Amino acid sequence: PASWSATAFASPPTGTVDSLAVMRNGDLLAADRFSGSTTRILRTNGTAWQPVATNIDNRVFELLEMPSGDLLAAGQFTIVDGIAAPSIARFDANAATWSALANSVNGAIRALAIKNENRVVVGGDFTMINGTVATRIVDLRAQTAGSWTQILPACIGSGGVNRLIGLNSPMIGGTFRSRATGMAANS
Repeated sequence: PASWSATAFASPPTGTVDSLAVMRNGDLLAADRFSGSTTRILRTNGTAWQPVATNIDNRVFELLEMPSGDLLAAGQFTIVDGIAAPSIARFDANAATWSALANSVNGAIRALAIKNENRVVVGGDFTMINGTVATRIVDLRAQTAGSWTQILPACIGSGGVNRLIGLNSPMIGGTFRSRATGMAANS
């Protein structure tokens, strides 16, 4: 049977943990707010914590490993380790560098789900991405900034997407108060 041990994780995160993710190799990622509104992303193999990002200006709500091994971080931030990256950023595992996946997002990104090799479904509190209407849920080609496609034509009255699960078609969880592609409100 599985068991948890606090002693297995040397020097754990010291702040409020907003997001956890398990990598394919078994490593654990944690995004924690350790000093006021400053957030960092840490990674451990169970022996010691190593920084992935040490200076994020606001909360990280979701961490997602891509099939390539790269990492996506989504949240309410605008800067990741000195790089302007509004609400979503990609960590290149080979180069160990961060890059932006959007030029502008007018709200938080709260949920990510893998659609296929380089495509991700993105959900949150936003209504515009890169100056284009993008109401709450979009399809992102995660290799370059600026390749976004709106999925649902209207979720204007919604509280935003809180959780996505990637299957053949993404499953969406949130507070919806209007119709979206024929779905009844509050469903």
